[in-house]
Formats: sequence, C-alpha cells, structure tokens
Amino acid sequence: MLKCGNLEIMHRILALVLNLSNAGEDCKKFIISTGSLVFLESYVGSYHNGEKVKDLEFDQAEERLMNVTIEIAKEIIRKYTQ
Repeated sequence: MLKCGNLEIMHRILALVLNLSNAGEDCKKFIISTGSLVFLESYVGSYHNGEKVKDLEFDQAEERLMNVTIEIAKEIIRKYTQ
C-alpha cells in the first residue's frame, strides 16, 4: 500500500486489521493465513521501527501519519507475539 503512495489507505487498512485482531480467534487465524503478520513485521522493519521516516522527506502531516501506521502495525504484531 505504501508503494502506491497513499498513506491514508494504508492507515485505514491497518485500522481494519487491528479491529479484526480483536474480533476473535477465527479472525486472528485469517490474518495469519493471509501473510498479514509477516507483511507487518517487514513493514515495521523496513522503516527501522520508525527511525527512517525522516529520510522519506514527507511533509509534517505525512510524517505523522506514517508514524501512526507504524505504531498500529507494532500494536498488531504485539497481539500475536504475547
């Protein structure tokens, strides 16, 4: 999603995945089966846990939204690694 250049879409998708992860075991299994967890781990890792966001030369609003998407991704990952 980020490669398409739309952080708003990425944010909405991550919010959806976060809500699904709270909806029970069937949804959690679905998230794992689709590779979403692996994608999220890679997403967070590719921006070095948020440290590389400044290198992207986003404006302040985009930088904030990018950091929010990283935090949501980390929250979803935590749900599966506890």
